[in-house]
Amino acid sequence: MIGPTFQFDVNKIRFGTVSYGFLNSMHCTLSNTALVPMTFSLRVPGDGLVDSPLSSEIGSTHSEAGSLIPREFEITPSRGRLDDGSYTVSYLSASSSTLTIAFRDPAAAE
Repeated sequence: MIGPTFQFDVNKIRFGTVSYGFLNSMHCTLSNTALVPMTFSLRVPGDGLVDSPLSSEIGSTHSEAGSLIPREFEITPSRGRLDDGSYTVSYLSASSSTLTIAFRDPAAAE
């Protein structure tokens, strides 16, 4: 039996700082290096999901305050089939929908 083998053209995808409400896009290439076709499904684990005691439905995306948490990453295409020796280019978009406020202690700079 021959199992699937594949390779990405990057080791990590780093968006850096994405300003609130702005979109940042990148791409990567997924290559099927096997001698057999393969199917793929790409996702960002935990994107848009929070384990909340207030969530009443399986798979819901509610914060602890009960509001909907939107996904911050989109992958296109995220699913598909690759013939042996073929590749696809996936486009990844990141949009910050959560606001993080960092306070700097002026005394720490001294």
